[in-house]
Amino acid sequence: MGRRIELAVRKDFWTNKDGNEVAHWRVAVPPALSQKGKRENRYFATKADAQTFVGELKERQARFGSLASYLTAQQVAEASAALQMLAPTGASLLDAAREYLVLHSARNQSATVAALFDQFAALPGTKSARQSNIR
Repeated sequence: MGRRIELAVRKDFWTNKDGNEVAHWRVAVPPALSQKGKRENRYFATKADAQTFVGELKERQARFGSLASYLTAQQVAEASAALQMLAPTGASLLDAAREYLVLHSARNQSATVAALFDQFAALPGTKSARQSNIR
């Protein structure tokens, strides 16, 4: 089982432009739960707001389980949209990815002009350029 993700609310102090010290509540969000897939700090005016945010993160972790450790929120949203698009066809997301890779590799194959000409010349019923130009 993976490492347990710790989410804590901490009180930070900043000095504003007037030189006054202002308290903020900080939640250090680990990459596995971050929207951007990177570690980030989120700041809140009240401790209650920070604790609500931590509760939402914990709920998302519980709902998505280990997927939350591997996929960003954006990737989960994209996968959900893709599944909705595929639902009428009965195809799975994995089927769609495999089909895309086949089409993508076929589209990106390259051949030299000489190789294409040799393929054309080998077709039945076609004469090579030399044969058709000889009189």
